[in-house]
Amino acid sequence: MKFGRIAALLAAVVTTAMVTVTPTAANAGDMIVPWKNVRSGLCLDHNFTDGLHVRGCNSGPYQKWERTWYPSDGRTQWMNVATRMCLDSSERGTRAFGCNTLPYQRWKLGSWGNYRYELVNNFTNGCLDYSEHGLRTFGCNGSSYQLWSHVL
Repeated sequence: MKFGRIAALLAAVVTTAMVTVTPTAANAGDMIVPWKNVRSGLCLDHNFTDGLHVRGCNSGPYQKWERTWYPSDGRTQWMNVATRMCLDSSERGTRAFGCNTLPYQRWKLGSWGNYRYELVNNFTNGCLDYSEHGLRTFGCNGSSYQLWSHVL
């Protein structure tokens, strides 16, 4: 008799869980990577003191970026693991900002082979670029200023 009640209760819990789980339009957290600029050898970093910047790679959480992939348009969003702020580029510049679903935070990855990528912003249509002009999005040109690799 107890077995029947336990089985019925378990079936009810499983059914409820199956009904309340809803699929999302995005696949969050499927990849966490640091981004290393090919030209400088420095890593993309964000903290609340210095903001978005690059610095020597150290494998710390401020240099780890969690990807959310949006299959509907093939674009990605990158959230800093430590600060939970997202890579963002708009008329206000390139920065880390509170995560949202606006085009400022959507990025297309273009592969250049050998684990090198360009990150193209959906709003500016520019590539994430680090040079003597600082960190910004700039017209894509395939230069090493705009190529980023995963630190392995």
